[in-house]
Amino acid sequence: MGKKLMYMGLECGGGIGGSGTGDMSASIYDSELDVASEGGIPGFVDAQIADKADKVTSATSGNFAGLDANGNLIDSGHKHSDYLTAHQDISGKADKVTSATSGNFAALDSNGNLTDSGHKHSDYLTQHQDISGKADKVSNATNGNFAGLDANGNLTDSGSKASDFLTQHQDISGKMNTNGSNAASDVTFGGSFTVGTRGSGTVGINSIAQGYQTVASGEYSHAEGYQTTASVGGQFVIGQRNDNKNNTMFEVGNGESGYPSNAFEVYQDGSLSTDNGATKHKLGILQVDPTDATFMATPGAIWIET
Repeated sequence: MGKKLMYMGLECGGGIGGSGTGDMSASIYDSELDVASEGGIPGFVDAQIADKADKVTSATSGNFAGLDANGNLIDSGHKHSDYLTAHQDISGKADKVTSATSGNFAALDSNGNLTDSGHKHSDYLTQHQDISGKADKVSNATNGNFAGLDANGNLTDSGSKASDFLTQHQDISGKMNTNGSNAASDVTFGGSFTVGTRGSGTVGINSIAQGYQTVASGEYSHAEGYQTTASVGGQFVIGQRNDNKNNTMFEVGNGESGYPSNAFEVYQDGSLSTDNGATKHKLGILQVDPTDATFMATPGAIWIET
């Protein structure tokens, strides 16, 4: 009914051909009515709103308006408080990280700005992660030294490096003396050396220590076995925990912890002892009659049966 009245009002207004009858609509809207006369009132209205933007539905009060690809209005989803004002101070704000890796922790540079730390959660131990079976790291280690182990299985600095040992293919041909035949060569080492674990004490010139915590402190001496000591020049000691004397040439140790002792001794004068030096006997070999009771009763006698 409204559209009909509007149409009727325009009709009775006159001046459709541009003549006008004194009605205001005739002089102002004649040209529009000519366009409308081509498509009717609906066509006229569509032509007038074709370049108008659609109104936003369900807009949030206070949000800025945005535009879609067709130029129609949309709700931007942002309001004034989402943005800096023209005079807002941002000098105390950290710079945003560019080219950050997703999941990495943030770090700080010397200016207090954010950086990518290069590390993520999985790079670190969690609060309850069990590390009881992990070895302690070595402190004050020497670069290049081999790692060793202590009694608890933790790492230590062994004190030795690769150059302290022979390599698998290292040439030791210059360290060998041959007898000029096809026989096997004897290896000759200059100076003193230890095979096993050397005990505390000085090392004699051209001495040899073999076994565990053995000490060959005498010149040209030899100590082997378990915690044996050869302190006299040319002395030879074997066994364990010997009672080392300064006038013997050969000792067989049979001692215990805290109680050094010798089972057999040969002295520099040629005598020997089988009771840790309590009794000395001259060494001699005689051909005797085994029925000679007098000789058989002589302590320390060594005899050969005739």
